[in-house]
Amino acid sequence: MMVWPSPDQMFGRTMSIPDKLLLGWYTLLTNVPIAEVQERLKDPRNAKAALGEEIVRQYDGEAASRGARENFEKLFTRKEVPDDVPDLQIPRDQLKEGKIWIVALIKLAGAVPSTSEGRRLVEQGGVSLDGVKVTDPSAEIAPKDGTLLKVGKKNKYWRLRAEELPKTP
Repeated sequence: MMVWPSPDQMFGRTMSIPDKLLLGWYTLLTNVPIAEVQERLKDPRNAKAALGEEIVRQYDGEAASRGARENFEKLFTRKEVPDDVPDLQIPRDQLKEGKIWIVALIKLAGAVPSTSEGRRLVEQGGVSLDGVKVTDPSAEIAPKDGTLLKVGKKNKYWRLRAEELPKTP
């Protein structure tokens, strides 16, 4: 069963297409006049963004189209934290002396399917806590309630939550 992509996913996928495919996508998926398409193609990044808006607008409307572009720019252009960061409850049995292994934490978040992939992601600098990269895959961290966990180049975020965690300042 196929799950229909969200407006943010549609927009993001459009932004990831190679520049050389833009003309074909515009031709097949929009009613934008060819002269306007050729003008847009002079700036491929903006052409992709405009195409992403066109596609989202067709399926989800004007508001979703604007919102998807704004969310993309917020996350990937301005590197800001999204407004709707989900909470990640840390079960008590995962904490040992108030600490949790960084790889166990990102697995708990569902960011990686395996321990080995989690180790690689940490080693490659793809994990940060409150904006500070964690690069030691054997690190045991003492998370504070409200700590922001960021994983991967697609910027997946979680806000750490646990009753016994100290509050962040």
